[in-house]
Amino acid sequence: MKKTLSLTIIFLLILANLFADFRDDEKPVWGMLNDTAYTLKAGEWNIDLWGPVTYGIFDNFQLGTLFWLWFAQMPNFNGKINIIPETDAMPAFSVGGSYAQFSFTIEKTNEITGNKEKSNVTLKWYQIGGYLTKQLSEKLYLSGAYIYNGVDASASLSTNDSPVLNITGTGNASKALLDLIIETAKNTRVSLEGVANIGNKVEFDAGAGVEWALGDVFRLKLGIYTALRDNLFYIPFIDLHWRFK
Repeated sequence: MKKTLSLTIIFLLILANLFADFRDDEKPVWGMLNDTAYTLKAGEWNIDLWGPVTYGIFDNFQLGTLFWLWFAQMPNFNGKINIIPETDAMPAFSVGGSYAQFSFTIEKTNEITGNKEKSNVTLKWYQIGGYLTKQLSEKLYLSGAYIYNGVDASASLSTNDSPVLNITGTGNASKALLDLIIETAKNTRVSLEGVANIGNKVEFDAGAGVEWALGDVFRLKLGIYTALRDNLFYIPFIDLHWRFK
């Protein structure tokens, strides 16, 4: 299995060097794992193997959803709008956000009392962030962001349609991040990312990844993420997506 995977990756890398280039207008809409201030162009699609599907409504506005979550009956959407376009002197500035909701109900009859019991649980997750990105040279991009995450949870219990218990709770956290994206070749971009997670205390993450253009539309990204805790642990990742008009 490992040999097959290694041979597949080698084949893809050879293919990338033979047949692929990033398009001239293909700016990095995403860094290693997070957004930049750039958006998809009007009519442009980005379809990710892991579920995200994003579409450029206008040149400065994109909408998307995490496709697989709909199978779990979790409505969700995300969007990003470029408010200040990039100029020679000024970076691009964008605001983006995401929302997802998961609800389920459990109904049963109490075997001892014979009462009908119903439990309802709802989880709502939302995110909003501000993004600044500047192309420092033909092959170098610098991007920074501040992102706020929140979770609202509620649970209720009723017996014979009479309320018995109602619980609500909230949680939030935020993070600041910095991305450096280097186009080392016409078909290769290297991303370096540092993240400060801001909660009850500040914790840091870091990561690095490489993205290859395979043909006109197919993109492959490989990388590793490191959580800088008392005990270090590493999270490898692979991302496959299609970006096209």
